[in-house]
Amino acid sequence: MTVLASRYTQWQREAIAAAYTLTTATAGRVAELAAAGELEHPSGGRLGPFQIPEASVRSIARRARVREAQAEALAELWTLPPRDAVERLRCRLVDSINRELTRVVIEQEAGRPLDFRAFSGIARALRELAWLPGPTEPQPRRPGSKLNGVREGGETRGGLAGKILAAARVDGFS
Repeated sequence: MTVLASRYTQWQREAIAAAYTLTTATAGRVAELAAAGELEHPSGGRLGPFQIPEASVRSIARRARVREAQAEALAELWTLPPRDAVERLRCRLVDSINRELTRVVIEQEAGRPLDFRAFSGIARALRELAWLPGPTEPQPRRPGSKLNGVREGGETRGGLAGKILAAARVDGFS
């Protein structure tokens, strides 16, 4: 069985759905924006020109609304156990990072110069994401905490946090 190739890229479908469902634009207006190369992906990247019939705009938007409704049907965060809620937020962070990376790739493919601040932010977010434990991993220890009398990592001494900790030690806390 052969799989049919998609007529529109994922980025184009996401941009079409966002333009039609999140704005007051009609299907005809979205088709005009696409043809003029003025259609923007939700991440901010501007797509190149492409042709799309109005009926396809409505169809793509309908499928996106159905997917969105299915996602919203899942339990709210506050009803979940804490580890599950954190995992759900962790997954949303992965989606956010992916969306931002997609925006950078779209901009690069369009021949625009690379925004190193955005790229650096993505790398920083990925590094922070790597430190979040998965649902079955043990909770990491706090930086500077002691295990069997031995401190792991450094102790906060400088900056505002160091001053707050020093004042707390003087006042008898810690």
